[in-house]
Amino acid sequence: MMQVKKYFRQGIMYVLLLSLLLSGISVPVKAVENTGKPVSPTEPETPRNEPVTCTSFKASATQKQLAQGKFVVTARGLSCESGIKEVRVQVYSKADKSNSYTYTATKKDSGYYRVAVDISRHKSQLGQYKARLVVIDKKGKKQALSELATYDFSLDKGTTQAKLNKTEKKVSLNLSGASVPGGIDKVEFAVYAKEDGAKKADVFPAALNEETGEYTASVALSKLSADAAGTYVARAKVYAACGVVKSLNAKEFVVSDCSGKLSIKVLDEDAGTYRLKVSSLASPSGIKKVQFKVWTGSEKDAVLYDAKGSGDARAYTMKLTDFNGSLSKYHVQVLAVMGNGKTSTVASDTFRPGLTDYLYVLKPEKNTARNIYMKKISVKGNVTFKVWSDKNGKDDLKSYKASRSGDTAKVSFKTSDLKNSGKVYVAAYVGGKEIKTISITIPASDMKKNGWYYEKYKGTVYKFYYKNGSKVKDLTKILKIGANEKLYIEVNRRHCTVTVFAKDGKNGYIIPVIAFACSVGKAGTPTPRGTYYTDRKHRWKGLMGPSWGQYATHVVGGIYFHSVAGSTRSVHNIKASNYNMLGRPASHGCIRLCVRDAKWIYDHCALKTKVKIFDSSYKGPLGKPKTIKISGSTNYDPTDPAVR
Repeated sequence: MMQVKKYFRQGIMYVLLLSLLLSGISVPVKAVENTGKPVSPTEPETPRNEPVTCTSFKASATQKQLAQGKFVVTARGLSCESGIKEVRVQVYSKADKSNSYTYTATKKDSGYYRVAVDISRHKSQLGQYKARLVVIDKKGKKQALSELATYDFSLDKGTTQAKLNKTEKKVSLNLSGASVPGGIDKVEFAVYAKEDGAKKADVFPAALNEETGEYTASVALSKLSADAAGTYVARAKVYAACGVVKSLNAKEFVVSDCSGKLSIKVLDEDAGTYRLKVSSLASPSGIKKVQFKVWTGSEKDAVLYDAKGSGDARAYTMKLTDFNGSLSKYHVQVLAVMGNGKTSTVASDTFRPGLTDYLYVLKPEKNTARNIYMKKISVKGNVTFKVWSDKNGKDDLKSYKASRSGDTAKVSFKTSDLKNSGKVYVAAYVGGKEIKTISITIPASDMKKNGWYYEKYKGTVYKFYYKNGSKVKDLTKILKIGANEKLYIEVNRRHCTVTVFAKDGKNGYIIPVIAFACSVGKAGTPTPRGTYYTDRKHRWKGLMGPSWGQYATHVVGGIYFHSVAGSTRSVHNIKASNYNMLGRPASHGCIRLCVRDAKWIYDHCALKTKVKIFDSSYKGPLGKPKTIKISGSTNYDPTDPAVR
């Protein structure tokens, strides 16, 4: 029954449509897809691509353009049915198009379009460039031409060669067959030790052979900063006219090692000496220098010995005392500096001293002391060391009881205990029995004080510096005292002395740096006693008179350190009678100094320097320097650096 109703309704609809058509009235008709489903009558049809034609699409360049890193892409006879709105050219050289750039072409004539390609827009890559033409018609539709234009902007890397000469003193570098569109401006060779890497390369310019087109350089191996034998790398670097710089393929060459045989022998057990010898030395470039590198424990503490001898054999006598008498394992390397300036490790070996009852003496920091050691003691018992000089028998023999720990004993003695320098004997007694006696040499200079010493002066401990037995009384250079240092000043009114002190760490200001003779105030105008702190300085200071003093440093009230005053602000202004009073009371309260000494305080003592003014019967730890006297006709201070 339902099917009958369906066909009935369809029949009525066809009758109505037929009657409308016969009457000339049009009605929209629904399109039916292949699926039979209805599609909206307002949906537009997919536009049909109109054909794009092009008679010529290519890339070309002049030599000048190539030298600028450019080439030109042109399209001729380009047309489209609906007209051309815009032409674009996509250019790239890498397969993944990572350096792609799209240009808008310039219309030069009807159907003729042009683009100037600059490789700098493409990451300055050299290679095979491809260009794709894209036309946008006046309806806004894009159409790509299937044909590609190409341009070969590639580098021919050519061949790099590196060849050592027979003596291995020079390497010849060569680059042949290299080319790049636009030409090559210059070529350099980078040379480096393979182990060091390219960052440490030395660079050498190459010369062009116009006839062969080859680039060459001859490099002396001594000019290479790498100093070892082994594998080296040479790499040519091309600077193209277009601005691109390219490193080419690497070429390796090998600098030969020096060969030789190492031997180690005990030379003298009592002295703890070993003979290091290398023989059968051979190197293509010859041998300049041979060294023995020796260490125990860490290699960073190694000692280098210059070997003695010539030809193919060198030797050196090594002392265990160079390593504090160590009896542990020793490492020995032979290093040769060859004729080409490169260093080669020739051979290496190890040894362990097999000494017993090894007796030796070491010199510590101070020349006036020596430490005696005995190791691998073979018998039990207390250890005593006896020391005496060779001259006049044993008139200065002294015995020292050693401290023993296991098979090692140690004691210290002073060279001042000896009467004579030169040959000195040291004997070891264990359990009252003499075990071993050795001789050492103590130079005469070592009998004197050298270096720093803590010593008492009038009940106070000070730190003094000695050189060849003499106390150094100006430590400005030794302590490297600069400008505005934190120092301490004492002024002894009774002896008219000024002493400057430096700080010795937590021990305080106990290093006497320098002392000056001065003039303090006369009895009627005394320099005030007390402790004060400096607070200002003056290059020239107006004083009573009126008068002028140089390099003034303020202490308290109207009291200054300053030079002997003169009548004018001039270096030629003093009276000899005033100057010659330095070293005794003469001022109105100020502390007068010669120009040199006033300038020392002015230059080196910082503001807020502590100044203690007192009376003492002691001149001070450095004593009182002598004063300078000038003639009556002299009107200047001879210590003044401004006087010429």
